[in-house]
Amino acid sequence: MLVVFPALAYAAVTVLSDWDGLSSSDSGTEAQPPADDEPADDPTQAEETPAATPTETATPEPPPPPPLDQARPVDVFNATNRSGLAGNASDRLEAAGFTDVSALNWDGDDPAASVVYYATANDITTAQLVAQTLGIAQVVESATDAPEGIVVVLATDYQAT
Repeated sequence: MLVVFPALAYAAVTVLSDWDGLSSSDSGTEAQPPADDEPADDPTQAEETPAATPTETATPEPPPPPPLDQARPVDVFNATNRSGLAGNASDRLEAAGFTDVSALNWDGDDPAASVVYYATANDITTAQLVAQTLGIAQVVESATDAPEGIVVVLATDYQAT
């Protein structure tokens, strides 16, 4: 009994001290943080300063695109059974200012869609203009398929105008 009674008393005091109604520091009102326009009572709190504006860093300009080279060789291959397709595309390229254009027949596997191949990154601007002139969406870098310039392979999706 001597051990049980002190243990029960200790438990009762612990439980009741956590209860809001018996807190010794309770003055009847809850502590509220100071409003934004009221100064803080705690001198260790620093005054809020406006957020610093991030400094603008100079964004490096992207390098210019490779120059357009309309003298670059362009080989136009007809991979369909429609006669004169490569000749028509060659004429369109020459009318757009390309000076070294050849019309040929394709002897490889027929592609599912027309494609413009270019050999190196320096040829991308020229290859894109070739594709735009002929209305071809697919432009692919491939030194294997275009070892010396630009290669156009016209498939059944090509629309001659």
